[in-house]
Amino acid sequence: LALDPGSVWITYRLASDLRSAGQQIEADARMRELAQSKPADPEQVYAYGLYLSGNNQQSAALAHLNALPRDKWSSNIEELANRLEANQLLDRANSLRDSGQEAQAEAYLKQQPASTRIDLTLADWAQQRGDNAQAQARYQAVLAREPASEEALLGLAEVSVAQGNPVAAREYLAKLPAPTPSAPPSLGAQRRVALVQSSLGDNGRARQIFETIAPQAKAQPPSMESALVLRDAARFEAQDGQPQAAFARYK
Repeated sequence: LALDPGSVWITYRLASDLRSAGQQIEADARMRELAQSKPADPEQVYAYGLYLSGNNQQSAALAHLNALPRDKWSSNIEELANRLEANQLLDRANSLRDSGQEAQAEAYLKQQPASTRIDLTLADWAQQRGDNAQAQARYQAVLAREPASEEALLGLAEVSVAQGNPVAAREYLAKLPAPTPSAPPSLGAQRRVALVQSSLGDNGRARQIFETIAPQAKAQPPSMESALVLRDAARFEAQDGQPQAAFARYK
């Protein structure tokens, strides 16, 4: 940093390292100084917006982006602003739903321009309340835009199981994108595939997945995703006639 005190991305990396080391005040100060020294620099605006959003300060990040005239926005700034605005929109909808106002939350989302995130959210809500036809329609809308959407294909496989259509469920599983080293499937996605396989009676495939992802979940810091993997792996073991193995999942 001493060699290039005005470098946007060197300052960003230093601030990120300071934050990771628990030096939040110093990290914030570095980024504020950068913003004050280059207020009209699109790179600074994007970097500081990225920093704030990574620090759970989404409103502040969006305000910082909007302080730059739109004609100076880069594609990166536009993409970040769109993501932050979508996050705020979904946060509001989820707050309505969490307060028992699901109908109002759904109406609010339906008023917004069509987007994959909104369709997936509405599909998930419909699936949770057992409205399989609505969930199916929303997932299909996503596939029309993104034929390889993992989330939509998994959702449709789950809906097909709930509708008693194992042929369709297997067809959707078969369409899931093949994993690659640069884009491995998440633990959550693999857990859902295993549950569909188990529901279809393909216990051998389900077991293979759970035996792979359960140790990975145990090795990770506690999270909702890892907890769900361990819970469902244990349930599968118990249902598959191996209660001792199920107990071991929780140890």
